[in-house]
Amino acid sequence: MGRFNMAAKNHVTIAELYENECPDMELCIQHYQKAADYYKGEEAKSSATKCLIKVAQYAAQLEQYQKAISVFEEIAMWEADHPTLKYAAKNHFFQSLLCYLCIDIVGSCSSFVWIFGFSLLCIFTELQQLDCPMLIFKDWLELKICISRYSQYHFGTKLSKFNLDAQHALKRYEEASPSFADTREAKFIKVDVLKSL
Repeated sequence: MGRFNMAAKNHVTIAELYENECPDMELCIQHYQKAADYYKGEEAKSSATKCLIKVAQYAAQLEQYQKAISVFEEIAMWEADHPTLKYAAKNHFFQSLLCYLCIDIVGSCSSFVWIFGFSLLCIFTELQQLDCPMLIFKDWLELKICISRYSQYHFGTKLSKFNLDAQHALKRYEEASPSFADTREAKFIKVDVLKSL
């Protein structure tokens, strides 16, 4: 005991070197994955989760979407069972959903229903607590109004790299399937993208 923790820290340091000094995402993913495995062996789930998030984000950037999906879902399932982390699970389910959308249109439908159902449940519970009925959109004009209201309250928020990638993936999906932009699901996903900013 304890030696796995030191080994995990060494792998995190190596991964950070591959991340910053000599960029190599493949080796970075490998070392973050090894560090996460060692942290899991020490029952340090929060440290393992930090490493796994990096693994999933880099896998998504390298277009290894299946790996990113499995890692994001693993993180989200663990967080959903944890009483204090259950609110963060929604973001990781959403990130796995975006990776599903990047794979292909037809294959994503079965997985989309399960993850979207979970995310939709979270959205409806939040909608009941808010006084803004504009969050249920009927047309794009109301969407623009809601975005301007959102920006009034979150004017200092910076977009993370993953949120920018998520918006890009959503645009690519809408270009591949133009009818998707008018569906109720697309509008709810846009609400979720706004909430994760």
